[in-house]
Amino acid sequence: MNRDLEGLRNHLFAQLEKLGNEDLDGDELKQEIERSKSINQLSASILGSAQAEIKHMGLTGQISSSQFMPAPRSPALPSNSGKGPDQ
Repeated sequence: MNRDLEGLRNHLFAQLEKLGNEDLDGDELKQEIERSKSINQLSASILGSAQAEIKHMGLTGQISSSQFMPAPRSPALPSNSGKGPDQ
């Protein structure tokens, strides 16, 4: 699993798909529900940490990068300096 925001999203959606499996029943379903609860709690902690990181960047004006949240990339400059296609 990737240890970044996209990896977290992918993992959450994969777990959601498991919960939607209509073949699960009884103990298997209970196990997936408990696993989902644990994943939800861990995800909330990870996102809380990311929110603290964003707040820190806003307060200090520093743009930092972590493995979870890479530094933002500079926007690409238009190849034709913003002119229309006929100019």
